[in-house]
Amino acid sequence: MVISISKCAFENSKVDFSKTYLAGQSPTTQLAGDDTNSCVGVENGANIDFSIVDDMSACGMETVKNGTHTFYKNAVQCTHGTSNAIISRSRNVMLKYECVFQTNFQLTFGGFSTSLTSINIDAGEASGTYDVALAVYTDDTFSTPIEGAYSYEVPEPMHIAATLDTSGTRLKTQLKRCWATPTSSPTDETEYAFIDNFCGDDNELNVYETLIVHANGDAAQSSFSLDSFTFTEQTGSIFLHCEVHICDSDAETCTPTCGGGGRRRRSAEANSVVQTMEIHVNHN
Repeated sequence: MVISISKCAFENSKVDFSKTYLAGQSPTTQLAGDDTNSCVGVENGANIDFSIVDDMSACGMETVKNGTHTFYKNAVQCTHGTSNAIISRSRNVMLKYECVFQTNFQLTFGGFSTSLTSINIDAGEASGTYDVALAVYTDDTFSTPIEGAYSYEVPEPMHIAATLDTSGTRLKTQLKRCWATPTSSPTDETEYAFIDNFCGDDNELNVYETLIVHANGDAAQSSFSLDSFTFTEQTGSIFLHCEVHICDSDAETCTPTCGGGGRRRRSAEANSVVQTMEIHVNHN
């Protein structure tokens, strides 16, 4: 996370940028920093960049969550100049800023080609993007997505995963809710839910033994295998929808607590997006 400030802003304020630092939104002395996060500005052309890398608790960063968004708050600050018991020539600098990221989304996709959804988060003059792909895979290793048309013979298992495009390890995907409908509308009044509140349906897991939640909240990819089916009054296609949550493992617990029992592993906790996919099934 980087805040970039024009050098002329410091010059016009008669402040030496080398005296400024990141230390939270309350006035305080300069923090020590470390090899990764120095907590001081670095010249970058006409700008001074203040960066926090990987550790979002470094340099006095405050993290606040409200259930739908995560707020990262900090400030560039310093006390510049001199003072004595009678007079002061000190100049106080306190430039507060915050970055806001939406953490709950609903993704819908159709067809068997990998679907990539970008969510743009507007934070005043800054923006961020999460790229989340929901795809069907050839097997439960979830390494090879299926491209193009494909049909399942009921009850052949379907292998599906939601994957966040990220180079770090802090952000995890969580499957909050997954369900099927006979149409592409995720709000169709006819629906069948098999993952809800981050946990697999008990009947699917332990009675029918038709669902395996392989990963949920453990990494950038959450995945499950589900035996294919058709709706009683409809054959040919079903539409799967998953509400996916982006979880910051540095600020919250990403692995859910679900009830025990059954051979099938249960899913994890999450913050959400909804994506939809059309599945072609043959019921002979």
